[in-house]
Amino acid sequence: MPKVCAALMAIAGVLAFAPRASGSDPPAPPLSASVELTSEQITAFADVVDDSESRVKEHLTQDPGLAPLALQAVDARHQRKAVGATLAGIGIAVFVLADIAGTVIIVTAPGYPEVLDTSRVLGGLAVSLAGLGVGAALAIPGFIKIGKSSDEENKAADYYREQKHGDLFTPSPFLPHEALRVPLVSLSF
Repeated sequence: MPKVCAALMAIAGVLAFAPRASGSDPPAPPLSASVELTSEQITAFADVVDDSESRVKEHLTQDPGLAPLALQAVDARHQRKAVGATLAGIGIAVFVLADIAGTVIIVTAPGYPEVLDTSRVLGGLAVSLAGLGVGAALAIPGFIKIGKSSDEENKAADYYREQKHGDLFTPSPFLPHEALRVPLVSLSF
């Protein structure tokens, strides 16, 4: 069990915090207006820059340098979320399976629930706690990875905001069919 725990923690560290090797970087898209984004990619990029899809489409048509950055940001976002979800899923699975195994060890002790020899109970508890530790060591970095934007996303969002507030783009009027986004805080006591 200790070897498996150590291997899983090593994998988690590599996947969550190691930068991509330079040899594995995909080639950069050409910096031309010929880069076309699909509607799913435009929706994802709108989420990255926190703007409406219609405004993102408008900015993409007006600024040819934005499309390659948007494509890189969307790809980085997809990869980040996939790796984070994988880590979180593996961590939760390890926790649940170890908890089940620990419970089985405890309840199969001779004379359970009035056990005279507590070694099996302590062994089951140790398995459950080890699973909790390894599961948390995998799941927590996974959730952090899901929630934290990558460098490519930040670079594209900064470029978008810079161009949005510069002279290149003018604010589009509020269209009645677009939803007004207002943050709403609801607290229960």
